[in-house]
Amino acid sequence: MDGPSMPSPGNILASPKGAPRSTAEDLARQTRVVERTRLPIAAFDLTNTPMVILNEDRQIVHANAPFLAVSGCRDVAEVRGKRPGEAIDCVHATLFEAPGGCGTGHACSTCGALTALLKTHAHGEAANTADFALTYGRSLSTAFKATRITLEGEEFIVASFVDIGDQIWRQDVERIFLHDIMNTASAVMGILEMADLRYEAGGPGADAAELASSCRLARQWIGFLAEEITGYKMMMEADSGTLEPRSSRFRLADLIMQTVAAADHLPCARDRRIVYDRCADDVMVTCDRTLLGTVLMNIVKNALEAIAQGDEVRVTCVAVAGTARIAVWNQSVIPETLQHRIFQRLFTTKQSGHGLGLYGSRLITERYLGGSIDCISGPQTGTTFTIGLPISATLARTATG
Repeated sequence: MDGPSMPSPGNILASPKGAPRSTAEDLARQTRVVERTRLPIAAFDLTNTPMVILNEDRQIVHANAPFLAVSGCRDVAEVRGKRPGEAIDCVHATLFEAPGGCGTGHACSTCGALTALLKTHAHGEAANTADFALTYGRSLSTAFKATRITLEGEEFIVASFVDIGDQIWRQDVERIFLHDIMNTASAVMGILEMADLRYEAGGPGADAAELASSCRLARQWIGFLAEEITGYKMMMEADSGTLEPRSSRFRLADLIMQTVAAADHLPCARDRRIVYDRCADDVMVTCDRTLLGTVLMNIVKNALEAIAQGDEVRVTCVAVAGTARIAVWNQSVIPETLQHRIFQRLFTTKQSGHGLGLYGSRLITERYLGGSIDCISGPQTGTTFTIGLPISATLARTATG
């Protein structure tokens, strides 16, 4: 199907002026046109696939019930005039990231849905995979399809969002999980085999100190194995929404010190330093201590893996305006073109990475801890991940404190 030449993404992404929107009068007229065409609407509302009808400015004119369920809205009027990313709460469609709304932000240049819509404008139809990073740590992976139709002389685009996230997620998590478990199990087996060989070579008089050291090392790796299994189980429950956090009130400094001490024994911490600027003792938070510890460990581990031997990771914590902010810094730099993708599910910048740590950290922090997590990276500043948590209360300082 031939059509006009495809608009340049640069023109659309350049500024709000490069992404025009229809007026309220135009939307009302377009809605009447769509509603008069009963057959497409009837078919629309019979399918279980989320679908929308967009005008030439990529604004929603009509949406079916499955799409409304994804957007969290009850009525078409709530999404009419919005663009798809705005309707489903894509984090990259906020005014902070995209001054002109959905399709105008820096991250939008790699959006599979926008690419498909631009191709549909030009060639009549297109399909693409599209991953949306949503608010509260949610993620939506779709097989996005769009086709251009003409109703009463006006052009519209019909778009569908087939959720393929569950299928991809479970396949990849199972593959990664088995890979990581086998690696850790192999390390344990190697340690025990070496201990066995030393015993056979030395007989009953074998060096007891060496055997004891091997046993301690094996126990440590078995501990890593148990943590990996627990972490994957937690990740699956968090992603499915079945995780049940258990809140308690605790001193933040204690948790940070324990996490830093544990991270110092990780294999990736060898020949690297973790410097901790102690958090004020009176900062108390109320949330799931285990989940927060898991998130902080993920961030520290990620920082350790990003630096070279001899370099350091710095952990700091400050309380500002009722919010505790835990910052983890390292001197590596994440390329600017990749920064908006680091929290996406299964995306990683590391050759041996799997893209679950940062995604899971953001998911748990925003959905289950009531906090936030962000990242700043640049050649002059290095990379800093910051966890923000509301401070529930503070301990009263003693008269001598």
